Amino acid sequence: MSTPSRTEAKKNQYVGQAKESVGYALGNESLESRGKTQANSGHVEETAANVTGYVKGAADQVTGAVKGAVNALTEGSIIDLYIPRKCSATNRLITAKDHASIQLNIADVDAEGRATNSFVTYALSGFIRKEAEGDDAINRLSQQDGYLKNVFSYQQ
Repeated sequence: MSTPSRTEAKKNQYVGQAKESVGYALGNESLESRGKTQANSGHVEETAANVTGYVKGAADQVTGAVKGAVNALTEGSIIDLYIPRKCSATNRLITAKDHASIQLNIADVDAEGRATNSFVTYALSGFIRKEAEGDDAINRLSQQDGYLKNVFSYQQ
C-alpha cells in the first residue's frame, strides 16, 4: 500500500461531493451513491495521511533525541540550544521563550584600558527591560561589583 496523500484525499472528497450533488440534482441515485462513497473514501484517506504524518513526526523526534544523546555521550558536546539562566536583577528564571532578555558581558580592563581575559556577566529578563528598569539594574549591579562608584540608582 502506498503512503496516503493529503492532496489525493482532498481531490477525492471534492470530486465525490460534486458527483453526489450532480447525481442528486439529476435524480441519478447510482451517481449520487458513487459520489458519497468517493467523498467518504477521501475522508478516510485524509485521516490516514494525518495519522501517518503524526507517526512520522514522532519517529523523527525519537530518532533526533537518540542521535543527540549518542552524540552527547560520544563527543561530550552540549546539544541543547537553550541553557537556563537567572535574571541578575530579580533572580527569576529566564525562560526559553523570553526573547526580550539579554546577556551582557562586561570585560575587565587593565591599567592601560585594554580588555583582559576576564569578564562579568549580567543577564536581564524581558520583564526588567519592559518595565524600563534595565539601566538602573545594570547600574546597581555594577556598583555592587565595584565597577561604578557614586552613580545614582533609583530603588523602589
